[in-house]
Amino acid sequence: MKLTQFTQHAIQILLYLGVYQQDFKKIEDLATHYNVSTNHLRKVMQYLSKLEYIETRRGPLGGIRLIRSVNQITIGQLVRELEPLDLAGNFDTPLPSLFQINREGETIFDQALDAFLYQLDQVTLEDLIRLDQKPIHFLIFPPDD
Repeated sequence: MKLTQFTQHAIQILLYLGVYQQDFKKIEDLATHYNVSTNHLRKVMQYLSKLEYIETRRGPLGGIRLIRSVNQITIGQLVRELEPLDLAGNFDTPLPSLFQINREGETIFDQALDAFLYQLDQVTLEDLIRLDQKPIHFLIFPPDD
């Protein structure tokens, strides 16, 4: 499964803010840091604010910061709130009954998605911040090419 760019940017914003916890950060600083359009990040930021992950403040001392604690944000819940998760809905025609595995109509794709989200539910934003692995480090702090 491939996450949308919107979700990837949301995770990056939350990771960045999680590192700085209570500090308000300017969206322009994040855009520069990740080399992403400010307008695109504003859309993501507005949605994260609506979901009550972040707080926004206007003015010279304004910016964005996390509302929730990093150990309360699970990546699984974040993905559920941001991603279109109907895997079986990607087919042009109804799935043949051979894909259905029980009488409730659950498919192998439903089970696969449940397993994927279960694994993401085991990971908090705090876990990602604490990981001392290069892929995570570069996600938070990409190289200055």
